Amino acid sequence: MPPFAALLILSFTGSLASIMLSRGVYFFAEQVFRFDKAQNLWMGLGSGAAYIVGAMPSHAFAHRLGERRLILLLIVAQVAVMAAMGVHTRPWLVVGGLLVFQVLNGMMWPVVESYVGAGRSPVATSKALGHFNVTWCSTVPVGMIITGVIVEEAPRWLFISGAILFVITLALAGFIAARPAHIEHDHPDRPPASQMLHFRALLISSRWVMLYSYTLLFLLLPMMPALFKELGHSTAGAAALGSTFDWLRVFTFIGLGVYVGWHSRAGLQWLTIVLLPAGFIPIMLGTLVFKSTLMVIFGAAVFGFAAGLAYYAALYYAMVVKNAAVDAGGGHEAFIGLGYTLGPAVGLIGHYVGQMNNVPYEVGMIGGIVVLVIICTIGAVRPLLASRRGE
Repeated sequence: MPPFAALLILSFTGSLASIMLSRGVYFFAEQVFRFDKAQNLWMGLGSGAAYIVGAMPSHAFAHRLGERRLILLLIVAQVAVMAAMGVHTRPWLVVGGLLVFQVLNGMMWPVVESYVGAGRSPVATSKALGHFNVTWCSTVPVGMIITGVIVEEAPRWLFISGAILFVITLALAGFIAARPAHIEHDHPDRPPASQMLHFRALLISSRWVMLYSYTLLFLLLPMMPALFKELGHSTAGAAALGSTFDWLRVFTFIGLGVYVGWHSRAGLQWLTIVLLPAGFIPIMLGTLVFKSTLMVIFGAAVFGFAAGLAYYAALYYAMVVKNAAVDAGGGHEAFIGLGYTLGPAVGLIGHYVGQMNNVPYEVGMIGGIVVLVIICTIGAVRPLLASRRGE
């Protein structure tokens, strides 16, 4: 099997298993353990922190052990964790298993991303990322639909199925090279120094925007099971409706992979900064004020489109600027993990502020969300303005 084809199939099976656990666990905990919104938010907070712990040292571990060997070890460990969670579905083991899994998962994906971008020109990198992004992202809505059915019919199979998928992923890892082949830093395909400065500014801006999107997303995800149940939907229905965001992100990835005219242009960052709140606000209004599933779905579609723009740009500029090193993916995934963590933190603050003032938790979250929007917007805009001035 060609190495890149094996890498894409590995990304599909590994991502599907990862989604079934990292997102499906909230539906599992709500259905089986009767976790409420606050308990799921606490679990989400720990999950995000664990993901950062795994992502940050991924480059050092890959350098010491070798990229393929590290991937193999991490897959074996994830199989063991998911199998244990499937055999003993007790709250302490499921929560503890999730934290261990997220450390391992956060360490694995930067290495996979390095293989995707290594040895390619900027345009070829974007095309390869297009295939990769569509591959892994398509597993999210599929995984959510499967998750909803499994959690309703045979909950422990959520973890056992994930372990089986990772066994397939393990077999595919044997087809990739022992180490990704990077081009030299002075290679003609590398951007000139003047363009690289602009790319660095776009990378910084894109990471702030991606942090913005993932914080809002992981503020919502732990609460999704309860939100959709309040709107009258079953667990399976809630999981399927919650995948709207992800379908739009898939379509966005396809578009950005085909059209490369956005490269080195700041317009994409400006557009994303505007669209993120434009999608998030209808989701909140649809659940808090209007009790409208249609409004929530509309907001999720807009938000998914914006989040797709943010993710693709951040990963593309990281791969180009850092020459597809594992460190590029490590920084990228660490920002995602930070969003995993900040989102539930904002949700928990809102929950307890709401309790103290006897108002809905969404009202309590408003202050934290406003602060988040201001900080991330300033972080995203400053490098764009500095690059325009030639600083």
